[in-house]
Amino acid sequence: MPVEAFGYALTHAGAHDITALDTRPEALPAQAARVLNLLYATLERHEGLPPAPDLPLHARLSRAWGVPESSGLLRRALVLLADHELNVSTFTGRVAASGGASLHHATLAALCALQGPAHGLAALDAYELLDHALRRGPQAALRDGARRSPGLAGFGHPLYPAGDPRGGALMAALQQSHAAAPAVEMALTLQETVRQDTGMTANVDLALATLIHALRRDAGDTLTLFALARAAGWLAHILESFRSGQMIRPRARYVGP
Repeated sequence: MPVEAFGYALTHAGAHDITALDTRPEALPAQAARVLNLLYATLERHEGLPPAPDLPLHARLSRAWGVPESSGLLRRALVLLADHELNVSTFTGRVAASGGASLHHATLAALCALQGPAHGLAALDAYELLDHALRRGPQAALRDGARRSPGLAGFGHPLYPAGDPRGGALMAALQQSHAAAPAVEMALTLQETVRQDTGMTANVDLALATLIHALRRDAGDTLTLFALARAAGWLAHILESFRSGQMIRPRARYVGP
């Protein structure tokens, strides 16, 4: 899976790139660009293509995935998913950077934190829900999805009780560009069914799963796209953490016997 290759690449570059430990303020933006280029070059090699560092990032992604006509849609997804306050992965990256870890290793820490079922892997569950609905119908998929966990993949978000604006913006673009795609039609059906039955609204995970399905990519690419998008946000936070010069070191209070 490309995300695993990202981890290997960051580990290797963090240990062997001679610029990785250069923490001078003037060197950090170029280092961040090197990290982003490393991730996209790793994806390109994974897809059997030579790196294309002169292209914009969204164009590199659409080229790697063989969907040049969807370059603009991927750009929208990359922007919408780039940052989301101090979520688990972003906070992890900031903590690592505050202890002096290099940009490569702080990004690696964030990447590891992304791979939890309540964070980046939630989009994989949403993909499975959508795939199930396409094969067996929305009611069967929702019934089985509700049995698996108290929450329903792709729906609900504590920060957005009235609806996730990121998901709404991405779904709107999908409707314009892939309106006839079965995945888009089914996602809209799922949204309406869940809203009527439970009052829950869709979140960005469902929109991301729908995008990957509409592009005829594998389920794992939901995490690939999420990681590539959020990496830009991680690096911005990591740079800010470096510049603050403050270590993030919460204290613990013993409450046992």
